[in-house]
Amino acid sequence: MRHRFSKIPVRYVVYVAVALGALTVAYSYAYAKNDTSSIAKINTCFPLSKEEERTCLEAIVRPLLAIMTAGELMEELQQSLDHLQCHRTGHVIGSELRQRHGSLFPALDQCTAACTSGCIHGVVYQDLIHTFGDYNIDTVNMDFVKSEGVQACNLGIHACHGVGHLLYRLYKSYIPALEYCKTFATEGQRDMCQNGVFMESYPAVKSGELSAVTLESLQEPDELLYPCHGLPSEFFAPCYRLVYLNQWAIFDMLGLDDYTTRANKTFEACLSLSPGEERQYCLIGAGQQIARTSKLSDPTSYCRNLDLVEDRRKCNFGFAMASVNYGRVENAWNYCEAIAHNEKHACYYGIFSGTLVPDSNLEPSQACSGTHDATCLEALEIYDTVHRTQYLGGA
Repeated sequence: MRHRFSKIPVRYVVYVAVALGALTVAYSYAYAKNDTSSIAKINTCFPLSKEEERTCLEAIVRPLLAIMTAGELMEELQQSLDHLQCHRTGHVIGSELRQRHGSLFPALDQCTAACTSGCIHGVVYQDLIHTFGDYNIDTVNMDFVKSEGVQACNLGIHACHGVGHLLYRLYKSYIPALEYCKTFATEGQRDMCQNGVFMESYPAVKSGELSAVTLESLQEPDELLYPCHGLPSEFFAPCYRLVYLNQWAIFDMLGLDDYTTRANKTFEACLSLSPGEERQYCLIGAGQQIARTSKLSDPTSYCRNLDLVEDRRKCNFGFAMASVNYGRVENAWNYCEAIAHNEKHACYYGIFSGTLVPDSNLEPSQACSGTHDATCLEALEIYDTVHRTQYLGGA
């Protein structure tokens, strides 16, 4: 006997199946975005130790990647997490992609530049770990590391940054890792390699280097400037520009949830340094951090209210660069146009420097079109002849 539904055309069955499948995917995606046990729960990972944090993030990220693309997930995280937390989660997402795809470039194709390219950094770092293994400095062939480092840096700044992560993991010490970057990276690439060294070492508070820190001890700025103030001056730039990563990890650990207090302490630490190179690099990093933090009512006031012109210039540079990195190009442009004329140059230069991050949606050669501001054109000329040449090999 034939079933009573046997006369339904096959094409209708197919249509229904496709529709149900689409509804299932849409429901799964909506559920993932709203499920308090998934994306929202990522916040619970950050007070943990470094290894526990990674394990916690992996447990949350893996099922989400089964129902969302890496790009969709990173965009969600960028809207809901602090920048540093989003970047660190991006590392885990990138590592997971590299393991799933089994090679570098298919994994990179899944990443976006959200949260200062956290996913890209994670893919590159995992690829290096796959190449070298989790070796001790006493067993790894450092000549091989050097040759791979040259190739990685020639791929671009993010790959060069990943080598810095690996070097700190191998040496477990700042000076030898920073020095080794100099053996294979060009002058323009070296900064990104050394940035990777510091980013891998942070947060020092989770590795035991600053285990005794308390809210009371933060009244003294030394612990918020660790380890930069004890390093040779040649490493001030990469260290101070990223020291806020360590600071905000300390704030996470101590449960300091007020973001105005966090920003105030970051700036107080920088201003405790004497005027000069250390302080200026520190203020570049502070400017970057406030641009990436969506929980401040008036982030631009921090740079504007600095007393010294040179301090404001460095802070403006960091603020503009990070704004572009984070996709807030119009905000950066409006900010630079509104400040004093003698501070515009560094601000514009920050905008152009921010375009070194992929997907920043700003083409420097067109940025000054329609304006007669000579300062913008001067900054663009320097960017084209110096900064871009160093990082992109003359592109």
